[in-house]
Amino acid sequence: MGLQQKAMVKGRLFCAPFVELRRRHGFLERRGLYRAPRKGQEHPDNPRLKDILHLPEDAFLASVAHSTPQEYEVFKKLLAREEEEPIPGCDQEPR
Repeated sequence: MGLQQKAMVKGRLFCAPFVELRRRHGFLERRGLYRAPRKGQEHPDNPRLKDILHLPEDAFLASVAHSTPQEYEVFKKLLAREEEEPIPGCDQEPR
């Protein structure tokens, strides 16, 4: 995400479930509403972390993602499918 430690603490990043963080961040990124900043910089157009993580889902979709609940549900299903797919070269069991 390219955030400074101070922004992570202020945005209460570590109080949010990691799964929800991945979903919402990925959704915004794929919709073109979140751009990864260069190292050491924050992108000024990105939504604030607290808005990404701590708004109720309907408010997040309406004010941050500018999306419908149906679009978000489809995204969550596609993301779950992607996570189930094997990663090429990583299909071997650890020794």
